Amino acid sequence: MFEIINDPQNYAYKRLPIFENQDQARKHEIIFKEYNRLLKEDLKINTPPFDVVWFENDEGKIIFYGVQEKVPNESIGNKVIHKVSKNDTVELCILR
Repeated sequence: MFEIINDPQNYAYKRLPIFENQDQARKHEIIFKEYNRLLKEDLKINTPPFDVVWFENDEGKIIFYGVQEKVPNESIGNKVIHKVSKNDTVELCILR
């Protein structure tokens, strides 16, 4: 995950594995969007707006990024679990 400092869009970018061809990237895009839909709609997890961007590099490999609106660092899961009680951590893990 990385950010562009002073990005007027306020986005965070996560580079995903390099794909061999556009068909693989398209399939992954469908899966990525469905995963995010499930989180938001089915599990009712408040996720930031997101999208994907991918392109072919000079070597013909597909570079794929998940793009989302930045959220405060303290709200990211690996930070949260170190600040809450053990009982609250269990509740986070079972998505109550």
